[in-house]
Order: sequence, then C-alpha cells, then structure tokens
Amino acid sequence: MTTTATTPPRRRGWIVAVVALIVVVALVIAAEFIARAVVQNVTAQKVAEALDLPADQKVDVTVDGIVLPQLIAGTFTEMQLSGTDVTVGGITGDVTAVARGVRMSGETDDTTATLVLTADQVKELIPSGVAAVDSLSFADGSAEASALFSVLGLELGVSLTLTPSVADGDLVLTPAGISIGSLALTAEDITQRFGSAGEAMLRPWTVCLRDQIPAGITLTDLAVEGDHLRVQADVAGAMATDPSLQEPGTCD
Repeated sequence: MTTTATTPPRRRGWIVAVVALIVVVALVIAAEFIARAVVQNVTAQKVAEALDLPADQKVDVTVDGIVLPQLIAGTFTEMQLSGTDVTVGGITGDVTAVARGVRMSGETDDTTATLVLTADQVKELIPSGVAAVDSLSFADGSAEASALFSVLGLELGVSLTLTPSVADGDLVLTPAGISIGSLALTAEDITQRFGSAGEAMLRPWTVCLRDQIPAGITLTDLAVEGDHLRVQADVAGAMATDPSLQEPGTCD
C-alpha cells in the first residue's frame, strides 16, 4: 500500500502568505526604481528648460530618501543636481546644486548652487573697461594677474595680487599687492609716484555677472580652492516656474 504525503493546510497557508509577501515586496521595489527614474528624468528636463541648456547637456539628479512616499505627498525633501561644463547665460563651468522642499510644480523652499570656474573662464568675464588683463591665475586663496594700465601716457605692465569676493551679487577682485617689474609698491607709493593717474591700479575690479545669468540666481559668496574659483549662489524658489526669473538680469 502506497501513501502520499500531504502538506498540512496551516503550513500551506504560511507558504502562500510568504510567496504573496515576496511578490508584494518585489512590486514595491520595482515601483520605487521606476518612480525614481521618472522623477530624476523629469527634474533634469525641467532644469534644462528653465536654464535653456543645450539638448545634449547632461544633468545628473539624485533624490534623497525613498521616492514613492515623497511622490505621493507631492514634495521631495532634498535633491542634488550636477553638470559638467554647463553654460548658463554667458558663463560656463561645473555646477552643483542642492534643492530642498521640491514640489511637483518645480518650486522649492530653498536652493543653493555652486559654480566652479577656472582662471581662464574668469579672465574672459572681466570687461575690457575694467583692465586689460594679460593673464590670471588662482593660488593660495587669491588671484594673481598681470595687466596693462595707461598712466601719464605710458603703458605700464603691472603684476597684481587680487582678493576675490562677492558684493551686491557682483564678483569683485580687490588689489592686495602691486608690483611694477621687480618693484613692489604700496598704495601710498603709487599715489606719491603717479598721483590721481595711478588710481586705476588701486581700484577694485568689479565684474557684473547679473546680465549673463538668470535673474533668479544671485551670487552670495566665493572662495579660491586650488587653481579654481568656487562661487556660491542662491536660486529663487520659483525659478523653474517664473519665466521672468529665467531671463538674464541687469547690471544697472
């Protein structure tokens, strides 16, 4: 006589429950991956549209935390965005941004951005009316420049150590040391030698960038790091939804 082993009903119930749980978990994980990909792609597209970036510009987006609950709530706690050689208005550099309280509309509670510029990129931004700059480099927390100044009818080649800062949303390079040839000069020396004609060498270089970037972006701080300039900026919360904030500002 042959007997067939059967699984007790209670055990079969546990097996079905475990299988069902595994299926549900798998579906949730799949939904999370899909939701994350969609949110990241849509966000990158909105950023590209707001900044009028080229179609081939890559924008990387990372969403903190689990996406599905935030998607259901309609607000994302924090997102990080980054891009290499991003051109915003007339400025090109590596950009990173942190956006907090990001709503489905694209508005944010708080967004800060960082733009990394090389010395050559900054040099191109200095108007010819500020100084005729031959070279510019960054090192040891300051900028070193060589420039031509017209003084008493003569073209003088001047070497300057400049301290970068931000004032009223503008980039400012303030002379901290001046040399003509091998001769280091103080502000008093220049005034004694050249009088008012030497004032141009002492004057801070103010580089207005407001007419080259969207009005919704405001420069707030900067620092020289190695051979680069790291510029901090605040981004208006309605930048992605208000066309007026996407247009260049003015230097008036």
